Amino acid sequence: MLAAKILANAGYKTLMHGYYDGASDREHAVNYLEELGIQKASSPEEAKAIMERDGIATYLWKRLPHKRRR
Repeated sequence: MLAAKILANAGYKTLMHGYYDGASDREHAVNYLEELGIQKASSPEEAKAIMERDGIATYLWKRLPHKRRR
């Protein structure tokens, strides 16, 4: 996350993305976004607008877009 923030501060548009698995017992980056001043978007369109304004945004899927086949 810090590297992404450094890139954004240097003028590179940065989008952090992923999936939040609230049921797991691991730490999630999303828990620290506010402390770093990184805003969460609720849609890809909102993420684009935030990136244009702030240089960095995050977009987390509420569910995985597809299941992987094994």
